[in-house]
Amino acid sequence: MTDSRAEPPLPNAVHPLMTPTYDGSGEAVHPDILFFPNGWRGWEYWLVITPYPGDDTSKENPSILVSHDGILWQEPAGIANPIAFPRSSFLADGDLFYDAAADRLCVYYVHQRINRRTHLMRKSSVDGVHWGPQTTEPADSLFDAPDFELLSPAVVQAGPTWWMWSANTGAVGCHAPATKIEYRTSTDGIHWSAAADVRCTQPGYFPWHVDVIHATARGEFWMLFSAFPHGGSCHDTVLFFATSADGICWTTFDRPALSMGAGPAWDCNQIYRATLLHDADHDRLRVWYSADDGAAWRIGYTERDYSEFIEALSA
Repeated sequence: MTDSRAEPPLPNAVHPLMTPTYDGSGEAVHPDILFFPNGWRGWEYWLVITPYPGDDTSKENPSILVSHDGILWQEPAGIANPIAFPRSSFLADGDLFYDAAADRLCVYYVHQRINRRTHLMRKSSVDGVHWGPQTTEPADSLFDAPDFELLSPAVVQAGPTWWMWSANTGAVGCHAPATKIEYRTSTDGIHWSAAADVRCTQPGYFPWHVDVIHATARGEFWMLFSAFPHGGSCHDTVLFFATSADGICWTTFDRPALSMGAGPAWDCNQIYRATLLHDADHDRLRVWYSADDGAAWRIGYTERDYSEFIEALSA
């Protein structure tokens, strides 16, 4: 019998997915996914990505894709991607949220490095296609923070409370000597509390980008976060997993959930920001992750039985 603990917690995707981008490169990072079992506006899967060809931040603008199976992606008919352009500096880190009360999608993203401030932006759409004016202005932000203190926002609603987790890397950013994860709460998704620290430490690593879901069937919050080793930088990240009953105190695991692929694999250089779903019917963890081989950024897909995944993480 094979010992599941001897296997990697998550298998690396053999090939990346095809993700059409408005710039034609097909290169993308920062995936964030929503799944509608019965479909929403004709599609079961909705995804936000940001193109990132050649590390070009000018292309890093939130874009929407749809799918029936989570594998084959296309733009929804009639959309004009990206849904947001900056007048100055650059955008990053899109996070897709479904506002059930209003039956609409919302995309949260950051507008970075405006007078040494990072601004949290939000756009919404009732059909997933029309998102208002493409041009985004820092003056329209929900709030702002000093540069590098508001990275990779992840928004989840649990009961009446809206939660947002994000990474604070201090003034240095990518080469920070320490980072931390913070949370904010809201009653409407627009007005947010001040940031407070979560209890989430990964020995030997500093968190960089995060995504969180509420795994309702398990009664837990689940987090995937990319992190780099002490003495390294944001170019050295692998992926870790954590669980929490309250969104504040997190249980982490010594072993990475996903590390770089072997040899010349498409994900052999770095594992970056990822997004996740819980298939409660089959109790499977499903993950879409961004990675690169030193030349191109792509998005891959992997999954595993959740109990086997936790057993392997705990080995």
